[in-house]
Amino acid sequence: PGGGSTTMTIALSVGAASMSIYFWFPFVPLYLLEIGAASDAEAAFWVAAGLTGQGTGRLVAGPLWGMLSDRVGRKKMFVRALGCSGTITLLLWFIHAPWQFVGIMLLQGAFSGFNPAAVALASVSVPDSRMKSTLSMVTGGQYVGAAIGPAIGAGLALWVGFRGAALISGLLVILVAVAVVLLVPTDRIATK
Repeated sequence: PGGGSTTMTIALSVGAASMSIYFWFPFVPLYLLEIGAASDAEAAFWVAAGLTGQGTGRLVAGPLWGMLSDRVGRKKMFVRALGCSGTITLLLWFIHAPWQFVGIMLLQGAFSGFNPAAVALASVSVPDSRMKSTLSMVTGGQYVGAAIGPAIGAGLALWVGFRGAALISGLLVILVAVAVVLLVPTDRIATK
């Protein structure tokens, strides 16, 4: 099992990824108005439909990713979730109609989910005696990222526009995935 540096790397990774994902979230309704929603109410409808799609994707795919992590390893699933999350976020750059946002959110729900993957990886990376502090650190990273991401995203949206902020968000999450590949040791897969 890994040590404190592994825990810190996982916590920082999930914090940076959460921060990056929350860059674009606050201005989604405004972005949807920019790309074709006819009114505030219609933009709100598409946001709600997108969040429903994301939740549905998570509900359907989550158990599959959990079973797969037991077979191929938790680090691989964390990297997969980060890579998918970043790549799918990049798709926001290309959309030209509000309904396309729903598809992106459905994909995000089905293929990302890096927070549970980070918790699963952290749980097998430390001795039992450090489990509570490790899980607290990883969860704290997620919450700190979610807390500061919208403010940074709002500044980015003012500077580079909605599409630019989404592009930066996706690229940063992909960079986090690369950092995890390079810095986090591979977990051992239990064999029966």
